[in-house]
Amino acid sequence: MRSRKSVSKNKRLHCLASQKGAVLVIVLVGFFAFLGFTALAIDIGHLAVVGNELQNAADAGALAGAADLYYPEGTVPKSKVGTVNDDSNKTAWETALKNTADGSAVEVKDYSTNKADVQRGHWNMKTRTFTQSDVLDPVNLAGATKDDLDKMDGTYTFPPGTGNKPVFINAVKVIARREATPAKSFFAGIFGIDGFARQKDAIAIVGPAGPPVQVDVPIVICEGSLRDADGKLTCNLGRLINSSDKTDSNTGAWTNLSEGCAQNFNASDLKDLIDYPDQCIEADRKISTGTSISTGGGQVQGPFDSLRMCGSFFNQKELSKDPTLVQASEPWEVNVPVVDCRADTSDPDSPDLKNPSGCMEVIGTVTMEIIMITDVFPATAEKKFEDLVPVMAGCIDTGVLECTSTADGTLWDGSAFTGEDRWNSYVDAFDLEISPGVPATADNYYQKAIYAKPDCEFKPEDSTVGGTMSNKLARFPVLVK
Repeated sequence: MRSRKSVSKNKRLHCLASQKGAVLVIVLVGFFAFLGFTALAIDIGHLAVVGNELQNAADAGALAGAADLYYPEGTVPKSKVGTVNDDSNKTAWETALKNTADGSAVEVKDYSTNKADVQRGHWNMKTRTFTQSDVLDPVNLAGATKDDLDKMDGTYTFPPGTGNKPVFINAVKVIARREATPAKSFFAGIFGIDGFARQKDAIAIVGPAGPPVQVDVPIVICEGSLRDADGKLTCNLGRLINSSDKTDSNTGAWTNLSEGCAQNFNASDLKDLIDYPDQCIEADRKISTGTSISTGGGQVQGPFDSLRMCGSFFNQKELSKDPTLVQASEPWEVNVPVVDCRADTSDPDSPDLKNPSGCMEVIGTVTMEIIMITDVFPATAEKKFEDLVPVMAGCIDTGVLECTSTADGTLWDGSAFTGEDRWNSYVDAFDLEISPGVPATADNYYQKAIYAKPDCEFKPEDSTVGGTMSNKLARFPVLVK
């Protein structure tokens, strides 16, 4: 007969063996659970990356299609200008297919039917809904409000009382997929899941250019002069807008504000637009973005003198003759059109014309602070800089001694300097360039020139603005989904 002590020991050994077995089961269950969560986390992260790549493809396709949605002037017979371009579907499709997701080409199904993965249609901004449509007819948008545009899906009468129920085709929708070749899984394959089908969609719209904007003086500035080599806006740098040297930095031009270039530029037109002291700035000078205006290069002395004196940039002779005149001591803020000055407007990399003129597209507006307008230089070289203003507010705090803080901001005080030294001090205080990346020097201190600081608020025409619309489409499409 076994002793109680022996039986008790055997029971304890049996219990320990049972516990070891239970722990092993728990460890195995935990391991597989951990493996499952690891697989889930890795695959979810991978799918997020694939989703982003598909979204980029859909975005690119939709934007390209919307940019090509209507036939522009100069590319088709006049009868087709303003009609919907059914090839915009192909443009969207080809652009989307240039992208990859998870290392493989994205899939975009048939574009030709306008009912599959590439569709034209109408986007309602208020309800944020897309309605597919095959309509190719143009729509006269002049006078339409934002609410009118939202209703132009073929069920709304516009203009009121006409019986017309237009469909405004303003959107392109693109779906990018990875279905035929699903996005691969890493750990989920352990559970029999070999891949994941994914898709993303995007909608881009192109709307009418906004309502007419205020223009203060009859000059334009080239878009290229507002951007650096990388296409980024260069903000608050002093800039030469126009110059007497046509081969150097004529980054601006005169304009008679003739929309649609209905009237060719003539210097005599400028007298009605600026004539010191009676005609400087009027509140009713407006122009529509997205249209074209007539411009002219070169120097027009009478209007230029009026422009200079309207800004209080008087020369020494004028100041001596009339003691009541006061030289400008703060920038003259004006709003001007921004135009496309490229020599070849069909080439995005084309350089700007050196002496821009002719019929040019208005792509936005910019507010600029004119800080100096030079007159004809005196005959003697030592008096070349005598018309330069002695003080000017709003200089850029670059650390130079001449730019001092005041209660109202910053002030350049060059009264202690004379001649070329004053100009060099002025250049430092305003970080002055004659064009992006080209610093101002005494050698390129030009007579009959405008120096200004364009602000950071370059405003391309907005395809989603409110107010009354023009019958011109905005230049740049925007993503809405």
